[in-house]
Amino acid sequence: MGNMVTFTCRKCGHEQNILWGAGLFSYNDEEFADDIKDPEMSREIRLILQQDGAVVESIMESGYYCPLCYIWHDFLYFSIVTEHLVHTPIYQCEKCHNTLQLVPFENYADYPWKCQKCSSCNDVITSVSRWF
Repeated sequence: MGNMVTFTCRKCGHEQNILWGAGLFSYNDEEFADDIKDPEMSREIRLILQQDGAVVESIMESGYYCPLCYIWHDFLYFSIVTEHLVHTPIYQCEKCHNTLQLVPFENYADYPWKCQKCSSCNDVITSVSRWF
């Protein structure tokens, strides 16, 4: 299971859902790289997993936030432990190419949301639900 936050713009009605958690999905440690949209990151994951002793500690959907654009994204979060490092993803904002911040579900309300359709960021309705 997981949590879903829905941001709804009161001005234009645009909605955006951001997911946290694993839901009922199960990811095969060897094949989750196929679910990564960025081909370069997917290739890097495959190389890391080929290292002796590489262990996938976690895989789940998480909210990511751009502090420059106030735009939210949800991407797959993962951590892979190798002999000397813990590998976690670094995502870039599609609009400004700034590095996105991983936001724990408990802290989502601390970050403003900007409507991607009409650019309003002052008049938003936020709702929280569970997803499976």
